[in-house]
Amino acid sequence: MAYETILYEQSGAVATITLNRPERLNTIVPPMPDEVEHAVVEANRDREVRVIILRGAGRAFCAGFDFSEDAGIPAKTSLRPRARSRGRSPNS
Repeated sequence: MAYETILYEQSGAVATITLNRPERLNTIVPPMPDEVEHAVVEANRDREVRVIILRGAGRAFCAGFDFSEDAGIPAKTSLRPRARSRGRSPNS
């Protein structure tokens, strides 16, 4: 899989996931959480991998979520958690 916001490398028993937005101190924007999850699943499925290293490119590991207007987040994307339904479950 090609990633937009991370780098994934594997060398022997070591998989390295690098947050790759150094110009923004590796702040989190979609699709980074999904890409990190996919890379971790990929590493876990590889029988050769025994260690996963998570690092940040540049001078910072990660400065948290990027809520700025120019963060590159598509207009329809929300960083807020989805509201849970307050209705009864179908099994109750």
